[in-house]
Amino acid sequence: NNCTITQNKQQSKKIYQLIQQIEDLQWDIPFANSLIKMFCEFKDIKKAFLIFNQMKDIHNINPNYSTFIILFSTCTELLAQEEGLILFEKWKNTNPFIINSILSNTIINMFCKFEKLKEAIPILKLMENFHITPNQGTFSVLFTCCGNILELEYGKFLHNKLNNFQPKILIDTVLMTSIIGMYCKCGELDIAFELF
Repeated sequence: NNCTITQNKQQSKKIYQLIQQIEDLQWDIPFANSLIKMFCEFKDIKKAFLIFNQMKDIHNINPNYSTFIILFSTCTELLAQEEGLILFEKWKNTNPFIINSILSNTIINMFCKFEKLKEAIPILKLMENFHITPNQGTFSVLFTCCGNILELEYGKFLHNKLNNFQPKILIDTVLMTSIIGMYCKCGELDIAFELF
């Protein structure tokens, strides 16, 4: 993990090569996740995905929440849409299926960053199916995406959905700003002014 801290890309690649040469090295989930995180921090997504694929294919290790959160976050940061969509398909087929609040929000954030709102909305439904309550951040990201791609109908749908979660979700300044911003960008200034 010192490689991650010092961000010495050459040294981390040498360590990866060395690891591949050690025949009896036993992989476990913390070790694999550390390698994935190291390469993600160096923005070497190809190497991170190589480790991800080796986890299951070679070492018979199932990825966990952390594995997916690290990779989805990196896909978002690097705007690696193709890799993000491939990862999403792999996540949907995990057995046993894994989901929690942080992972759900990370996936929603990725889709919204890619402006793929139609892919993000079903994650909200999936959260409900698994009794995971979305939070202010969940809705704020979704409203911002609606505004950015001028999706008023989805924005209104989400606003109604948010109202169904009252009083569980407190509408704070950040969330209200994203709602008002969405209505403004979509040309609904009367609604925006009313909320203001």
